[in-house]
Amino acid sequence: MESYRQGGAASSNPTANPEAFVLRLGDPSSSASHLQPHHHAAIPPPLPNPQQQQQVFARAPPTQMFQYPPQALLPTATPNMRPPPHMLQYPPQALLPTATLGMRPLPHPQARSYFGDGESFFPGAGCVSTVGAYFHFGVNRPSFNVPAAPSPWAAPGQSILSTSGEEYRPNSHSTSAVLGALRNGTDRFPSTRAEMQMVQDLVMSAEGSPHVVGLLAEGDARVRKRVLAGIRHVVHKVMKDDVGGHAVFLELLRACDGKHDELEFIIDTVCNGKGVLMKVFNNEHLGRKALGELIEMMARNLPLCERLIRGLLEKECLLQESTGDVVLRHCFTVLPNKEECSLIIIKHALENIGDVLFSRFGWRCLAECLANAHRGDDLKALEEVVVKLTSEIAKGTWSFQLLQQILWSDNEDLKMRVVEGVARDIVDLAMHKAGCYVVEACFIGTTSSPEALRRLLDALMPLGPRDLQALVLGCHSNDIVQKLLVEGKNAFPAETRALAFKIEGKLGAEARKQEQAQTVLDLIFMLFPFGEGAPQ
Repeated sequence: MESYRQGGAASSNPTANPEAFVLRLGDPSSSASHLQPHHHAAIPPPLPNPQQQQQVFARAPPTQMFQYPPQALLPTATPNMRPPPHMLQYPPQALLPTATLGMRPLPHPQARSYFGDGESFFPGAGCVSTVGAYFHFGVNRPSFNVPAAPSPWAAPGQSILSTSGEEYRPNSHSTSAVLGALRNGTDRFPSTRAEMQMVQDLVMSAEGSPHVVGLLAEGDARVRKRVLAGIRHVVHKVMKDDVGGHAVFLELLRACDGKHDELEFIIDTVCNGKGVLMKVFNNEHLGRKALGELIEMMARNLPLCERLIRGLLEKECLLQESTGDVVLRHCFTVLPNKEECSLIIIKHALENIGDVLFSRFGWRCLAECLANAHRGDDLKALEEVVVKLTSEIAKGTWSFQLLQQILWSDNEDLKMRVVEGVARDIVDLAMHKAGCYVVEACFIGTTSSPEALRRLLDALMPLGPRDLQALVLGCHSNDIVQKLLVEGKNAFPAETRALAFKIEGKLGAEARKQEQAQTVLDLIFMLFPFGEGAPQ
């Protein structure tokens, strides 16, 4: 009992017995009997075994679980559907008109995402963090594909919700506004690109072009100058426009009749050297008609006519265009001062004879000049060049057609001079893939001359065995020899018979075995059977 009381005293005063205090703090060397006399720990009850657990659960009533009433599944929402009903929805607003490409879309302060206000998404009272700015997270930026509500204070601009395909134009572009500017505008109108576009849209519109025609018919000089300034960059488009531009261009020509400066401005604008005029003339019926009206208008003024012809020749390369011969024919037919215009055209052709002669369409223009140009010294100079270059022209890829046109024409003097040039080089030309057509045109055709046929027969007679054999065996010349024999038998039987038997006698044994030679020999036997008329 005494030891028990001492232990109790020691436990009540920890500083009196330091050893007991240390043991009570968890010293492992101390025993549990020294620390637990007055602090009996509650021993937990033993855990039930598995059989006892099953008995307990078997006696317990089953727990009644809450079940929600069955609901129909909603269809999957598309990204463009309205946000959930608990979100703030804005009333529908009218779509803004579509803006032009030059306008900049403005921010929409009413735009929100499915998650609500974008400002509350980041800490800091609407401050956008650097990370958010890097990943394009920002205030008032709609997420997913939710259409942004248009701002009521935004100026008319490009609307991303607009379904209209029509181009938006401000009210200042209305027909009445532009017509008023044409009639009563300042002297500088139109000076900016936007003002020029306004005039162009008005001229080439079905609504505005009749009003412009009426203004031009009134004869106001200020209206003419403003229309000229407005369409100068698109004059070729106006010329072929079937909506209203073509009618405006024709009325503009009539309004400028007698106005030298304005007609000169039209010539320089139409013949600008960009290669657009002839494309319009080639492919557009209205463009061709507009250029014809322009030529007829300039025919009344010789300086303007010469200016137009030089512009067509030098800037638009008229003599090398596919329809250049059509324009030249119109000029030769319409222009009263044919001599002066012919002089300009032929002089330009002689200065550029190489480029024109061997271009794809240049031979057409030269043929038109030789046929319809004024008969003067310059035309004779052009004929001399053609005769001098007969062999080169006959071998050209496209130029050989010029000689064909000459040989089929009614110019007998020029035809015989060309035939003389062909006869001088008949072997090379008859064996050439293009020259053979020129040789054939000399004696075959509705306008062919018997004298030309006789000249070719005379050119073949002095040929030696090698040249005759080359003509007979050539793939192109073989046909020429056969046609010469057939045509010559009726016109000049004696000369043709002599040539036929000369060919038969000069062919070697090896040459006679060739198919081309057999064809010619069979033809000779058919034309002159049994050696009829053979020289003794």
